[in-house]
Amino acid sequence: MQLSNQSTIIQRLWPDDSSGQYSYISDKWSWAIINLPLGEYTLLFYIAMQHSTQRLFALDNISITSCAYPPTERSSYHTLLSLSCTFDDLTMCSMTNDDPFFPPTANFTVVTGETLPNKELGPNRDHTRNSTTGGFLYWVQRLPFTASDTGRVYTSISINQNRKSCVKFAYYVNSTVSRTNATEISLSPGGCYATTVWSLALDSSEGWQTAIVPLSHYACAEKFYFEVRQTQLTAMSVAFDDIEVDQCISLMPTSTSTITSTTTVTAASTSNSRRSSSPTTTTSIETRSTISIATVSTSETTTKSNAYGLLSSDSMCLVLIYFLSNLF
Repeated sequence: MQLSNQSTIIQRLWPDDSSGQYSYISDKWSWAIINLPLGEYTLLFYIAMQHSTQRLFALDNISITSCAYPPTERSSYHTLLSLSCTFDDLTMCSMTNDDPFFPPTANFTVVTGETLPNKELGPNRDHTRNSTTGGFLYWVQRLPFTASDTGRVYTSISINQNRKSCVKFAYYVNSTVSRTNATEISLSPGGCYATTVWSLALDSSEGWQTAIVPLSHYACAEKFYFEVRQTQLTAMSVAFDDIEVDQCISLMPTSTSTITSTTTVTAASTSNSRRSSSPTTTTSIETRSTISIATVSTSETTTKSNAYGLLSSDSMCLVLIYFLSNLF
């Protein structure tokens, strides 16, 4: 259920998985009836495939009708269809600092160029508006430095990804050394699969850069982790800005203003790994900052409906017939 045509928040109505387990009837048509909550929203049918077994799922005879059941309260559990955050409101956009196994030595915070703790390391302006008052996500070590300083921040609300989903973000790295590649930054989903999908080892990004990372083949609700690891005793800073999770086609640049030489980074595919591929020089189109695109092969699909807006009053039910079968 999408709460409104403008909202990206989704709350599940069916199946009711409050017990933690749900079993579909397989290989024959069956039916379901769902009491609709009060309010304005659209209905969305979403298929999440977390395993390699091919399946067929079909819906038929969908109807909304009056029923004798009392109104159902909306579940407290919800996910997002997409995410977009510029940090210009100076909040964390519901992102959380944490790692249950390896607690970070320093947390990410939201700062501006004017409130930056170390102006020599920068960035002194944000990526969104190139302004000293624009916010961005910032990480810097605390004294005394160690050779294993880390930071980890993640989206606390899950986001529904599919095979056509991408993560786009701007990143900034600067340190007081060169030719050591002592700063490692990475992006990892954490839900249906745990894999580093993008990573870099560097000393300086030479200003703000932009990465567009296609996600893996799972259709699933994921949380996304941005990590930094410092391997040398040196002062450095890392910043992220303009984080977006959406369909790749809506995140790809369309401007053809300038041709520049950029770096293409291939995503790591080993589970729970931190790898950085050897950079290769290629030619791409630059709008305002460098675009580096990681490539990941995908093969799975997500099915959903674009439903009309629904204003549900008291005692309304959704009735549908469904069919599920394994394909061997």
